[in-house]
Amino acid sequence: MKMRGVLAVMVIGLLTTTLNADMRIKSDFKMEGLVGLMNMEGTVDYMISGDKAKTVNNMKMTNKVMKFLGAGKPTETAEIIRIDKEVFWELEMKDKKYKEQTFAQVRADIEKSLADSKKAKAKHLKDHPEDSLSYKTTFDVSKSGKSETIAGHATEQYFITIETYGKSSEGGEGKMEIMMDTWLAKDMENSEQVKFSMSLSEKLGFTGRNRQSLEGVLLGLGIDPNEIKDVMKDLEGVALRSITTITLGGKNEEGQEGSGQLLTFNMQATEVSTAAIAGSEFEIPEGYKLKK
Repeated sequence: MKMRGVLAVMVIGLLTTTLNADMRIKSDFKMEGLVGLMNMEGTVDYMISGDKAKTVNNMKMTNKVMKFLGAGKPTETAEIIRIDKEVFWELEMKDKKYKEQTFAQVRADIEKSLADSKKAKAKHLKDHPEDSLSYKTTFDVSKSGKSETIAGHATEQYFITIETYGKSSEGGEGKMEIMMDTWLAKDMENSEQVKFSMSLSEKLGFTGRNRQSLEGVLLGLGIDPNEIKDVMKDLEGVALRSITTITLGGKNEEGQEGSGQLLTFNMQATEVSTAAIAGSEFEIPEGYKLKK
């Protein structure tokens, strides 16, 4: 089970306040990076209704090499999250197949990943006792003062910057910066996204102070969860445009410096609706077979 859907919902929860019964946001999406190898574009159709959510992605590769190899055709996939049934479904439209993973399985995967990471770190320190790494993460949120109407809603621009610095005992240094240029519609702040996000987080064990919680994961990475809450306390509304850029930089043990833009994600809402969404949108379509 890919965790991008879970993480997406968690990020949405950070950038919104409360959610309405039904909401649908259609957006254009574009990704560029890794010397063009990951270039793709398409549309995203995000739906939420009470304790159900669905994301439909229609994407195609735009890199010339990938297109030459036959990967330039649009591919449609979808993910359905059913809190009431405690299950994730990933739909493959072309083959009419779907994958299923329960919340219990996701919780187990999270716990296993944390345990494996801890073991790997302990083994590395045992094999290389001379090697050590210190790092810190900083957060910053600023408001530009600019406003714009997007998909019929007034939005305000915010910049969110997350920087992680690392330094090894052997002299290497590195930095990763995540820069988010986000436009928030505050007239949409009284909607159901946060309720859904919080409910999902509770079901998956991300809330509280246990090791697999979001707070526990952040603390394990040396990040103070309270700092995130403090810098993001003024962020209210739904993101209708966001440009996220990930940049890496630093120098190796020989002092050689290197940096570069890794990935850029661009999302622009084209349509927002609060009309009722049919319950069939959140069911496995007829004729689809479970993929094992």
